[in-house]
Amino acid sequence: MRLSVYLANSGVCSRRAAEVWVKNRRVKINGQPVTDITRAVDPSNDNVEIKTDENWREIKPVAEKTVYALYKPAGFDSTRGDPHAKNTVLDLIKVPERIYPVGRLDRQTKGLILLTNDGQLANHLTKPDHQINKTYLVDCTIPYNYDQRQLKNNLKKLENGVIIDDRRTAPAKIKVLEQTDHHLQIEIKIHEGRNRQIRRMIQKIGLEVADLTRTSIGKLNLKDLGLKPGQYIKLGSEKLRQLE
Repeated sequence: MRLSVYLANSGVCSRRAAEVWVKNRRVKINGQPVTDITRAVDPSNDNVEIKTDENWREIKPVAEKTVYALYKPAGFDSTRGDPHAKNTVLDLIKVPERIYPVGRLDRQTKGLILLTNDGQLANHLTKPDHQINKTYLVDCTIPYNYDQRQLKNNLKKLENGVIIDDRRTAPAKIKVLEQTDHHLQIEIKIHEGRNRQIRRMIQKIGLEVADLTRTSIGKLNLKDLGLKPGQYIKLGSEKLRQLE
């Protein structure tokens, strides 16, 4: 199998993150550093090691694949391998499996995040081509000098896509939930996962994000899970089907 698949199936990271591990020379096969993510691995004969901190350790594909849903509070990074992160989502989950976050929520964003040792599922949920919707509840501050006559048109721009890093975002679904002179609450559905995407989209139309919560991934949502900030639950087969 390909090295990226092997790493993902070992519960180390997603396939996308595996590219970073290899690029940073943190993976060895049979004692030799690997720089080619497409390198084939023979699970029965090859010895694969990864570098965590200053130590190398051997990894094997996991026997049981598990998925946890966490209500991430603000103030936690959704990362596993960043040595500079003080508080991460992994500090909130005490489980025997070696798991990693699926995608990311920035430090100040709250809400639903999944952690797993299932590389195939992580790849399915994070690849934009699969168009798995993520739903966000966004509280926005409307500046005093904002032209509210243009608000409807600006929200339409978000739906059609705005330019971020020289590339247009994919179409989004916008629903206005509450509006006053200086406050707007909207629901946004997107299937992309660019860095700080929702915040940057909102900034593009001249508003400021006051609070941001991801409420659902696919059909899996915080309300049905009954989670409060900092709480998590292991997902059974019925809940996992809501991610398809």
